[in-house]
Amino acid sequence: MALFHILSFFLWPFGSLFFSFKNYSKKWTKNIIWAFVVFYGFTFVLSNTTMDANRLKSKFEIIQHKSFSLNSIISSYLVYGEDTLDLIQPIIFHVTSIFSNDFQVLMAVLAVIFGYFYSRNITYLIERKESNFRWINYVILALFMVVIGFWNINGFRFWTSAHIFFYAVIPYIYENKKNRLWVLPLAPLLHFSFLFPILSLLVFVIFKIRPKLYITFFILSLLITSVDTEAVGNFLMRVLPNSFHWKIKSYTSADYAAEIADAESSTSALLRYLANIAVNLSFTYIYFYYRKQIKNIPSLYRLFYFSILLVTLSNFFSLIPSGQRFLAVSSLFSLSFLYFFIQKGFLKGRLKLLFHVATPLFILAIIGYIRLGFNTINLLAVLGNPIILTFIDSKIAFINLF
Repeated sequence: MALFHILSFFLWPFGSLFFSFKNYSKKWTKNIIWAFVVFYGFTFVLSNTTMDANRLKSKFEIIQHKSFSLNSIISSYLVYGEDTLDLIQPIIFHVTSIFSNDFQVLMAVLAVIFGYFYSRNITYLIERKESNFRWINYVILALFMVVIGFWNINGFRFWTSAHIFFYAVIPYIYENKKNRLWVLPLAPLLHFSFLFPILSLLVFVIFKIRPKLYITFFILSLLITSVDTEAVGNFLMRVLPNSFHWKIKSYTSADYAAEIADAESSTSALLRYLANIAVNLSFTYIYFYYRKQIKNIPSLYRLFYFSILLVTLSNFFSLIPSGQRFLAVSSLFSLSFLYFFIQKGFLKGRLKLLFHVATPLFILAIIGYIRLGFNTINLLAVLGNPIILTFIDSKIAFINLF
């Protein structure tokens, strides 16, 4: 059977991916997802000059001509400079440059790392499918898969950190298992901003569950629509070490805020935002009508309030340029809660009607996220295979068809 899946993957990786979902209960499903992400990385397309991956390519070309010293990277992490908060990525780049100077090989290496956590996070939900599995669970699972989809290796550091954070924390929150927490430090070492989600976890551990406090700040986060980003930046620079100042200044400047605002006004971005609206509505309703029921299920109880805490902080962060990315991070947890919550038999009455209303919003958001992936997904990633790649070097992204 293993030989059959290997052969089918080499004949048609994308078809093999769909077949693995049909047989989701098999142990090899996660590895097929992982392998496809690596194949996607090797066929990655730079379809325009504004993509984050252009900077990855530039840095990779520069690092090929630099001598490598682990001590110099660690020491630079503690002082002021543009890339000082990026400890792991330069190491990955240098190790890759030892055996290849091909950008496609670099993207495949990044996909190996991203794809491992991405595939394990998806199968974490799949493996916990219960008998009371409803149609809406498929929609939520699909949204979970695309909210930080495999095409997000375009912004490798932040989005890989997001999946690392979820991979490490979800077993602890949902099952009270600490076996993956050792992975957690990798997230801020890959992207410094994940100190803040880790801080939210510490708040949750120290202060535990405070329902009225959490819901008050949650509702407050929905009501506040703007903030003086430069004032926030000045405050953060006063309380954080010098090594953070360059990043904080660049992320909170007025010019950067205007640039992000333009990007977030696209149709795709608006569609993606619909998922946040649906999640916020769902959590508000569940708190007021189901908080007593979920209190009797410890796993749901912990995940619900941790999700509220993380969504609340993400709502506040979304007021700062680039802070919108944390909405996707919190969505991994909030969607996981909805996925497990519905399987416990709560989908009935007015809640069922609410999800009937929310489902079109979820589906539109899925379309918005997939549309984002069209910028980097090569036609050969869907229609081709590793054998064809030896004869055809295609750089046609799906976006070129529209």
